[in-house]
Amino acid sequence: MVKREFKIICLLGVIVTLSVPLPISAATAKENFDWYCLQCHGAEGGGDGINSEVEELPVGPMALNKGKEMKKFSNDQIIKTLTHGGPANTLESLMPPWGNTFTAREIEELMQHVRSLCKDEECPR
Repeated sequence: MVKREFKIICLLGVIVTLSVPLPISAATAKENFDWYCLQCHGAEGGGDGINSEVEELPVGPMALNKGKEMKKFSNDQIIKTLTHGGPANTLESLMPPWGNTFTAREIEELMQHVRSLCKDEECPR
């Protein structure tokens, strides 16, 4: 009888433990950029990632660290591109949409990280 009660108590403990949501540490915007974007845009956002060397690309990745390029885009346009991919703003068709990968908050933070890569005098502030 005691063994059965012990098993029931243990089972209830496991059920309760599994039903409590655990806090999950989301990746930072930089970590997301490094994992998903660096291959094309490069570590500093210069458009010089490893995929930029693929000759079959119709257009090379955008240099995110150049004000001349980045001042053309509002924050909302960057969010739209991150969410829906390059074609959403008539950019490179191979730029994937990340709207099903990231939350709206993560997209916003990624946009801010992209903005932080641009450091020259023409960069939007």
